[in-house]
Amino acid sequence: MWFSHPEELAKLAAAVSQGKTPAEAVQYALELCRESAETMERLAREQGGVPGSGANLFSWGRTTEIVERLENWQKNVPKPKKLPATLDEFFRRIVRAKTPDREKRFRDFLRQVFFENGPNSEQQAAKRTHEIKEADRQGGYFTEAKWLEIGGTYLDWWKRQKSSQARSAAKKRRKKQSPA
Repeated sequence: MWFSHPEELAKLAAAVSQGKTPAEAVQYALELCRESAETMERLAREQGGVPGSGANLFSWGRTTEIVERLENWQKNVPKPKKLPATLDEFFRRIVRAKTPDREKRFRDFLRQVFFENGPNSEQQAAKRTHEIKEADRQGGYFTEAKWLEIGGTYLDWWKRQKSSQARSAAKKRRKKQSPA
């Protein structure tokens, strides 16, 4: 795997250890890393890149930042009632939008964050949403690791969106108030 030093795995395991035995924390940390690597590989393929090159994006110099983000997500991401969780549960606990808006907002999130507004990002986001719904029919898509990663990333994204919207509204107000 990528752990050149056991203490790197230990740091990640400590960050995700809440309510887990040490062995469970290490297993969970490895699962998070494995799923992250698979996501990076998939993104590299979908964006026409070379599989395997995505691993170069991960730098151990950023370990502290990543561990802090995981710790924050562990504390602040609402937990599902059961695992694997469904998309509907994700909408209720994480997205928290009115029914017509929640799926669109989720697709916008996927398009912007996971598909980086690429040329086929709308179709890719719709396809991913469909895949999640299909997995829900099999009992649920969101494992604990997926819930934490996608939920935490979504909440970070939504916070930036709200901040951006507030800045835009303030600019419009200033523009209206300034003499022409």
